[in-house]
Amino acid sequence: MPTNHPRARLAAALTHGLLIVLVLLLASVTGTRPATAASQPLARPAAVQLAAANYPPATAAPTIDESEQPPLSYSDTLRLIRTVSPGLVDITVELPDGGAKAGTGIVLTSTGLVITNAHVISHATSLHVLDLGNSRGYSASILGADLTHDIAIVALHGATGLRTARIGGRVAVGDLVASIGNAHGLGDPSLGAGPVVRLHRSIESTTGLARPLTGLIEARNGVEPGESGGPMVDTAGRVVGITVATGLTTSGDPNGHGYAIPIAAALAAAHRILVEP
Repeated sequence: MPTNHPRARLAAALTHGLLIVLVLLLASVTGTRPATAASQPLARPAAVQLAAANYPPATAAPTIDESEQPPLSYSDTLRLIRTVSPGLVDITVELPDGGAKAGTGIVLTSTGLVITNAHVISHATSLHVLDLGNSRGYSASILGADLTHDIAIVALHGATGLRTARIGGRVAVGDLVASIGNAHGLGDPSLGAGPVVRLHRSIESTTGLARPLTGLIEARNGVEPGESGGPMVDTAGRVVGITVATGLTTSGDPNGHGYAIPIAAALAAAHRILVEP
């Protein structure tokens, strides 16, 4: 469904940094994927079916004057993907029924601490992680999850020297932001940009870990199904939030609005997971 802000899809072969970013698909994978040894290139599941995940019902948003908020140029789009992708990981979650689902994470430390959404790793029997900065695969463990804020921390086994994400700060209504991910699982990195339209937004998750989510950033940046869990970044490529949902129309189509957990709130949840008993 068209949005107010065109999306730019870039072939992964453009650069090493443009490896596919599988963001929260909450996907069913047909069949099983062979186990992959740690620190080896990680094969992707051969077939993925998208499933709706954490999409709030459509709501009206304030009118924003977008005359001074043009979509990103091609060169700015390429720059942002090159800047952000090396600090991301793909996460493949093996499920008890033999299937799998795929998501993404954001690298916090060079030794392999990764932040992601709790619903990305829910019901996992094992995790396989592909670091986009070095193109290597790792086994991983879940250190803990905060279900209220939909945040989890994962540790990569044997990881060293990883490139970390650039962390940003606050955003204001009208600021231009971008969400990066693999919309609809099409296989190429995709970026949607647009203005922040609301702050401190509350929504009701409709599937997956169904629960209220509060304090979110809402932006008209064309987030589509399949992009939850990826970074929302400012125009300098600094992570300002973790994309958690996309809005739907009453007919079930994306309405062009995306929602993200502010990075300060996400890091506070991560701190609690790591230090509190």
